[in-house]
Amino acid sequence: MVKSQTTQRRKGLHIEELDLFPSEISTGFTPGNIPYWGEGVFTPDKFEGGLYFASNVSATNMVYNALIDKNVPGITDKHGNCEHLRNFLGPGTKLEAGQLLWITDRTPHEAREQQEDKYCQFFQVVTSRVTHW
Repeated sequence: MVKSQTTQRRKGLHIEELDLFPSEISTGFTPGNIPYWGEGVFTPDKFEGGLYFASNVSATNMVYNALIDKNVPGITDKHGNCEHLRNFLGPGTKLEAGQLLWITDRTPHEAREQQEDKYCQFFQVVTSRVTHW
């Protein structure tokens, strides 16, 4: 049961790609490799890698039509938080119940507070390019 005015998962605007240094990653990290959590590449007719997610409750997830450039120092914190970019992203899109969404690990998104106490089912599948667990 997710209580009213709370979220089922991580709150706040963020991306999934983390900004970790080698000392902060498990021994599975290879120096010189960028840590990925799904990555994701797309062209007009091809989606490769990335993440899929959906919920059974409408308006509890918001996604923004943008990609965060991780080559800009300090653009996110080490956990992918990018709340300070909210005013530059424009309006987000609220997902409807049962709507399946594909994003890259650099797509800004957030969990939204539920308006009433309700059971919520949410899933996220990370497809490929996972460099740490």
